[in-house]
Amino acid sequence: DLIGMAIIDHDEARAALVAVLQAALDDLDPPFTLRVRDSRLIDVEEEVEAEVEKSGRYQVSQVDGTIRELDFMQGSPPTYDVLARFHLMVEGVALDDATREARVSVVRKAATNAVVADPRLGGQVTYARPVQMDPQDLKEEGMAGDTMAEVTIEVEFVSLSPIG
Repeated sequence: DLIGMAIIDHDEARAALVAVLQAALDDLDPPFTLRVRDSRLIDVEEEVEAEVEKSGRYQVSQVDGTIRELDFMQGSPPTYDVLARFHLMVEGVALDDATREARVSVVRKAATNAVVADPRLGGQVTYARPVQMDPQDLKEEGMAGDTMAEVTIEVEFVSLSPIG
C-alpha cells in the first residue's frame, strides 16, 4: 500500500539525507558546511601549513555509494524498494592529536546521531541508518596528523526505478 508513502528518486533521497546532516553540522561550534558529492581530501600545501599548525583544517563531505534493488513491489504504479549507501567523510588535519581526534569525533557523532534521531529523514524515506564506520589516523614525523572517519549510511526508499 503506497498511500502516504513518498515515492522518490536517488537524488531526492540524497537531498533528504544532506538536509538532516547539514542541520546537525549547523548546530556545531563552529558550524560546518557539508560538501555534497565531493570525495577530495584536504590538500595541505605549503601556503596553508601555518594555518594547519595554528588551528587545523577540518571538512565534512558526502559521496554516493552503491545502489541495489531490494524488492519489486506490485501495485499501481509498480515501484521498487531501493537500498542506497551514502558515505559521510569527516577529516581533520592538525598538529595537536588530541584536539584533532576529538573534533573529528564530535562532528561524526553529531551527524550520525541526527540520522538516528530522524530515520525517515523528514518523512522522505522508508528508513535511514548508519551501518559502518572506518576510522583512519595518518601521521608522519614533523607533519600535521590526518584523522578521518568514513561512515556508511544506508537509506531505503521507494522509487519508480530499480536503481532509484
